[in-house]
Amino acid sequence: KFVELPDGDVPTHDTICRLFEVLKPSDFIGAFIAFVSALTGKGQDEIIALDGKALRGAVSKKDIDDAVEEDVTHMVSAFSMKRSVVLAQLRSAAKRNENEAARQLLALIDVEGSIVTMDAAHCSAETIEVATGRGADIVVTLKDNQPRLVMHAEQAFAARGKNAPRHVEEGDSHGRRERRVYEVLDVEAGELDVRWGKVRSLVRVERERTSRKTWERTEATHYYVTTLPSSAFRRIAEAIRAHWPIENQLH
Repeated sequence: KFVELPDGDVPTHDTICRLFEVLKPSDFIGAFIAFVSALTGKGQDEIIALDGKALRGAVSKKDIDDAVEEDVTHMVSAFSMKRSVVLAQLRSAAKRNENEAARQLLALIDVEGSIVTMDAAHCSAETIEVATGRGADIVVTLKDNQPRLVMHAEQAFAARGKNAPRHVEEGDSHGRRERRVYEVLDVEAGELDVRWGKVRSLVRVERERTSRKTWERTEATHYYVTTLPSSAFRRIAEAIRAHWPIENQLH
């Protein structure tokens, strides 16, 4: 389990560096995932956030104007919301390759019975297929990289949203009052292109924020797709809300 040091001497900095130089990244990743899994165990009702981020300091300030995307190190992480621990990380060649890295991560870690949340950069039918094939449900943000899905969600809520299941949350944090309204619509048979066949529901979230200092109010509407049914609207709301800690706890 641990390296025995019979003489009590801690390896020097150079010795530790030489060890990491000869380690194969794939072997290290496998050992890390096994270590984290043994340490944390299998969580119940787990929510796992997948997100990519360029490493801070990967390009110096003086070189940043001359840098190209391939010069910057991008990492895609799988983060357990309940346990606040990184389950696995993979490097992607560039930001545009984050989807492939996300699919590789989903194939490496145990996501069965979990909800995987992803931002719009990972909204692809292929990634959803991998996640559901591993026994997970997904909640993923919709943005302009999937314009047809966004337009369809807008039209669906305009036509059928009046009677959609609704969940409302209100609270105060960071000097502002926030109100969030979650609405969920079941996807009807044949409603979406066949490649999005795993998607069961469309989600609309309307956020209203009021500053306690200036009383300025801002409003925003966001759309999501999920493999969960509309009857799980409270669980869907929890997953959407739970995704954001990856930004302040990990990034």
